[in-house]
Amino acid sequence: MGMQKVPHHERLYKRGNTYQYRFLVPAELRAYFGGKSEIKKSLKTDSLKEAKVRWARECAQTDREIADARHKLETSSNSHRTPTKSEAWTMVRDWHTEQLEREKLALASASIEDLPARLQHSREEQTAHAQHGFVQKFHPMADAVLGFLCERNDLQTPAP
Repeated sequence: MGMQKVPHHERLYKRGNTYQYRFLVPAELRAYFGGKSEIKKSLKTDSLKEAKVRWARECAQTDREIADARHKLETSSNSHRTPTKSEAWTMVRDWHTEQLEREKLALASASIEDLPARLQHSREEQTAHAQHGFVQKFHPMADAVLGFLCERNDLQTPAP
């Protein structure tokens, strides 16, 4: 039973009748992934349509983990330093750009048949956010994003 790459979908493979997600971890980041050289995960479906939805989620998750590991590697000497206002804006801008790129990739891989599943997933995420008390206002969200980015970059979160 061989492994076949799915055309036009980086990291998506089919083994037998089941789709899999596979990603080679860069050598310099393997320590952040328990020494693993590859992330492999069965998508537990034989449907290409469903595999694409699950693949997009796995890509986004792995991309976040890789970005976090890169930032930790690059900023390990910055501990306990508060970012300047310029650094904070740069981190937020870069994070926003990453989010937009991930969404572009996910949408580019979606077919019209995938949209109902994507909408359902989006609704589930919004419901989960609402249940966890996330306030849908700009300033609290900006503070949360900045706090996350400071933590990711091993920086102290600035006082409000």
